[in-house]
Amino acid sequence: MHITLGQRVENGELSLCHRLDKVAAGYVLTITDFRLDADARSSDQAVRRFCQLIRTLLRTVPHLSYVRGMILPGVSDAHLREVRLRLGAILEREGAFWRDEDGDRWLVFCRDHQGVPTRRMAARDTSSSSSPVAYGNMPSTRHHT
Repeated sequence: MHITLGQRVENGELSLCHRLDKVAAGYVLTITDFRLDADARSSDQAVRRFCQLIRTLLRTVPHLSYVRGMILPGVSDAHLREVRLRLGAILEREGAFWRDEDGDRWLVFCRDHQGVPTRRMAARDTSSSSSPVAYGNMPSTRHHT
């Protein structure tokens, strides 16, 4: 099995790896890795700036349907698990929501039919499971280690 990680972008405060995937709903920006620089002053502020970037992309890139990423909290390192759960909570406060797509739990930022970033997928089915319900802080149990 071959997994494409994507291209890495760094700004000195955060680093992310992304790829563009074609799905039934159009193009999806999949975040495959997200890291804060060790010298970042405030992780919460860096994550909020990341969310602003996502909203800007959704507003300005017409062919981009939504942005998604997975947070896999099921690690044996308690500190890493706590950091990942906190990241998920911050992203939810910034407008992301949990959604099941093809058996995996994704944290999703999307926009409505007018191009405005929103928490709802207005009349747009992007999942083979067709479940646009917000799941709260419920990452996939398939990925726990």
